[in-house]
Amino acid sequence: LRLRSALAAQRPAVAAAFPMALRDCGRLLDLLAHPRVQHLTANAPDTGRWLPRLGAREALLGPLVVDGRVLGLLHADRAVRGEAIDHDARTLYALLLQQANLALGTMK
Repeated sequence: LRLRSALAAQRPAVAAAFPMALRDCGRLLDLLAHPRVQHLTANAPDTGRWLPRLGAREALLGPLVVDGRVLGLLHADRAVRGEAIDHDARTLYALLLQQANLALGTMK
C-alpha cells in the first residue's frame, strides 16, 4: 500500500498533500464525515475526477481522529503496483488507521 496523509482538516492543507483542486479537496474532506474506512473507486461520480490524478484506480480513505475530532486523513492506494485493493489490504489499512489514531491520542 502507498500511503499519503494530511494532518489538517482544511482544504489548503489537503491540497498541499494531494495534487488536486481545492474544490475536490472539499469533497475528500466531506468523505471523512463518516467515521469508517471508505473504499473509493475511479468510476464513482464523486471520486472519479481526482482519484486518477493520484495515479490510482481505487483507494482507501479514513479519518485521523482524536477525542472525536477529525484532525486529518490517511489515504492508501496500490497505484505503484496497479493491483486491486482486496480484503487483506482493507484489513491491513483498517489496523494501520486504528494504530495511527491510538498513537495520535497518546501524543495530545
